Amino acid sequence: MFILITTMFLFGLVLKVSAFDSNNKESVKEYAIYLAVHENLNVGEFLATIACESRFNKDAIGDSGNSYGIAQIHLPSHPYISKEQALNPFFALNWMSNEWSKGNAKIWSCWHTSGKEYLAMIK
Repeated sequence: MFILITTMFLFGLVLKVSAFDSNNKESVKEYAIYLAVHENLNVGEFLATIACESRFNKDAIGDSGNSYGIAQIHLPSHPYISKEQALNPFFALNWMSNEWSKGNAKIWSCWHTSGKEYLAMIK
């Protein structure tokens, strides 16, 4: 029974991800919202940080060629992540939301500015 439920969950997740278009910024933004809600993150703070980091550009390159993708994953700090993974918006947003749910939002430089500014604005 557990295997059946697990398989159904994974299949559902695949269907959910496949419904989003990685070439469409609005679709990628919708996926970011979906993840933030699913992980109980502050949606506005999460989106403000992404907007600051990459402007929702899945092909963004920053930090003199060391940070890649929508989540601007700094590859020297995370050598287990490939450049291709960082440039995949679904991988990058899943990884980012997972890091945020573990309390690691501080590793994004834009969290210190745009993320905190968003939080201050809603208080």
